[in-house]
Amino acid sequence: MFDLKRFREERNLSQKALADLLGIGQSFVSQIEGGKDPMPEALIAKLIDLYPQDDLSSVNQYVNIGIKLKVFFDEHGFTQQDVADKLGVSQAAVSALLNGKPFGKKLAQKWGDTFGIKPNWLLTGEGEMLKSMSVNQNNVNRGNVVGDNIQGYSVTVNKTQTDKFLELLKTRDEQISKNQEQISKSQDQIDRLIGIIEKLNNI
Repeated sequence: MFDLKRFREERNLSQKALADLLGIGQSFVSQIEGGKDPMPEALIAKLIDLYPQDDLSSVNQYVNIGIKLKVFFDEHGFTQQDVADKLGVSQAAVSALLNGKPFGKKLAQKWGDTFGIKPNWLLTGEGEMLKSMSVNQNNVNRGNVVGDNIQGYSVTVNKTQTDKFLELLKTRDEQISKNQEQISKSQDQIDRLIGIIEKLNNI
């Protein structure tokens, strides 16, 4: 985890001085240092511009994890609220993690179990993102199934995970179908109104 306080103190900067450099309030610096708020991407970019000679790879590490997670969920049709619902947490909590807040071990394990992502990758950003396991008879006996390749990785997920994903996809399909039906009904109403208006114009 990037230690903003250590970074600041190593450069003999007060919270106010760093806040002025970044163009933010001192209280926001204090909240970031206290772990109450994640480092926004815009501030990370500004730090890199201000200190181009410094190794700020640790700052980018968690942002890169968040970006890759966003891409992963976007490619599979999951909104942040969908992810939050699957995890039983708030959308704000998911947003914070996708925007650079570091994962703890328990959170990483929970996300890993739910979405087939390697917990160590969530913690470090190193290695492959998705779990990859060989198929054996024990997996079959335990009810595990092999998923399709996702982003080039062979993914093995258990039946419970698969059922949860299918349930969510079914819910989304049902909502889309309802929306299409509503659009169709609205179009029918518009057509009837046009017909009535044309009749009135002909009177």
